[in-house]
Amino acid sequence: MIKFLSSIFIIFSISQKISAASIAVVDIEVLIDNNLQYQNTIKELENEQKQYSSILNSRELQLEKLLQNINESKILLNSNEIDKLINEYNNEYNLFSLEVERFNSHYKEQIFLIRKKILEEIIVLVENYANRNKIEIVLDTNNYIIASNELNITDVIQKNLNEINFIFEINDFETD
Repeated sequence: MIKFLSSIFIIFSISQKISAASIAVVDIEVLIDNNLQYQNTIKELENEQKQYSSILNSRELQLEKLLQNINESKILLNSNEIDKLINEYNNEYNLFSLEVERFNSHYKEQIFLIRKKILEEIIVLVENYANRNKIEIVLDTNNYIIASNELNITDVIQKNLNEINFIFEINDFETD
């Protein structure tokens, strides 16, 4: 009987502590993706990316022509000359592949840095909101299964985030 009463008391005290905790949720992905400054910066990056992409496309066409010339020359040239052309092509192709990899990495890094800067501001805004409203736990929407819409503070944070004037440092991609 004492075990039963102590079990009920423990369950009751735990449930009171759980219900006493104030919780909020926020959708970080939505906050970043819907930020107008982020969207405009991504458009700028995409425009820059198109410019360099056309340069890479022309280099790729040159490589295709080189390969086509090698295939057409197989009849006219001896094996040493063909091997030399193939080695030149392979070297050029490897350099091109490295350039494409550098190109892709550069833009991924730029986007990562922009998102990181926005996330840092989101954290500050959420902390301030939680302190003002005596919220003990704030979860990202990806970290829970179900919650009431009343707990979602994304719109409040989005409004505050839109008031921040971000200055993103964007580095241009440089070709070799």
